[in-house]
Amino acid sequence: YVPLVFDPSLYPTPKAQAAELATVDAEALEAESSEHVGDAVAAGELQDGTWTGYAACGQGNTDDWKPYYVAVTIQVEGGVPAITGIAGSSTARDGMATLSWDASENQKYLDRAVSGGVQSQLESQLASMGTVSGVDVVSGATYSSTAIYNALADALACAGGEQVAAASV
Repeated sequence: YVPLVFDPSLYPTPKAQAAELATVDAEALEAESSEHVGDAVAAGELQDGTWTGYAACGQGNTDDWKPYYVAVTIQVEGGVPAITGIAGSSTARDGMATLSWDASENQKYLDRAVSGGVQSQLESQLASMGTVSGVDVVSGATYSSTAIYNALADALACAGGEQVAAASV
């Protein structure tokens, strides 16, 4: 009989696990999203109405702040989309998936991304080119900037008739 012994060296620390999860190829994710967004907008297949897209922000981050969902709401009129709202949330579209939205902690990053120009870049690209690609993230709000972009892609996909799962960043 050999007793089982717990060997902590066999298990990664929570920080190590978070670092592994955080290895996201942001450029590839943006390229994939921009192709999808461009297809939906360019095809002119957006349905009129109000649509909200969601994306997880900061899952697996190594900075010890709470990940949350970003919700981007668009209004489509005559097939032309316009952003009408960007907000943080603790739940995604289905209401079942939850993250820890903390207004005192997360709102500053979301505000920094919006005031740093992500929303205006996205609106400008939608208006002039009918697609969103090459949008710069805001330093100090990289996860939030990328989540806004992905939530917009999700909203446009919904307006195009697709029901997609919330993206993670």
